[in-house]
Amino acid sequence: MLFVNTVWSHGDLDHHIKQLDRQLLYNEDSQQLLLERGRLHFENGQFEKAKTDFEKLLQAHHDNSEALFYLAQAHLRLHNLEQAEIIANHFLAHVSSNTAIAKGAAVLSDIYAAKGYNIIALYQYSRVLHLRNTPLPDHFLRTALIAQESGANGKNLALAILNQGIKRIGPTVVLMQQALALEIELKAYNKAINRLNSMLKTAKGFRISVLLEQKARVFALKGDITTAHSEFLQAFKTIELLPPAKQQLAPVKELQKRIVEKINSFTTN
Repeated sequence: MLFVNTVWSHGDLDHHIKQLDRQLLYNEDSQQLLLERGRLHFENGQFEKAKTDFEKLLQAHHDNSEALFYLAQAHLRLHNLEQAEIIANHFLAHVSSNTAIAKGAAVLSDIYAAKGYNIIALYQYSRVLHLRNTPLPDHFLRTALIAQESGANGKNLALAILNQGIKRIGPTVVLMQQALALEIELKAYNKAINRLNSMLKTAKGFRISVLLEQKARVFALKGDITTAHSEFLQAFKTIELLPPAKQQLAPVKELQKRIVEKINSFTTN
């Protein structure tokens, strides 16, 4: 089972699909050609056409696991949730490797989330994290997102999942930023400040300015206006230390403008 993930541009996709159309005129039942064209239709957002190719392939090759995998996802994109669930479970019944089972569990999780069954979706994504030797940041993000919708304690659960991801695969920017956002939402300001201090230890260049500005905003939310003012000033100084060309970049100028506005607001109040 290959699960090839080739990246095509939109024009390349159309070109390759037309090539496969011509080849299938002479070999209309080719398992390989139908699988490849269905996968390209899927990547091109043509889910109905993808579904048709995978279904035709499976008429002759009932247990083609890659076709089952993509067909389940095509039904999901088409909001055929009951059919998507049946096919995803059929896929899982025909695979044995942890990697393949994790792929199937991820699809099932998305199906259950689309149905509004967040607890079951969360269970399926916990299987993904357990089965994969090296989960990706996106796996933890997706699990945390589902956890947030799982009940009254969802945000705390989501934060615990993100922290688990940080412990397991390291403090990636995307996991740390999402955890920080949740701590701020939960008004856990001291934890948010500690996280920002940790992120600042390895930050460089403009990233330092961004984190200092975020830290200043957390202090402001906490009600510590004096420290917030000091952190905004420090953020402004780090921007002035950037190379002149860097200071002219739009994101840098926008941040500088926001910082100046906050500093001025403290001065006038």
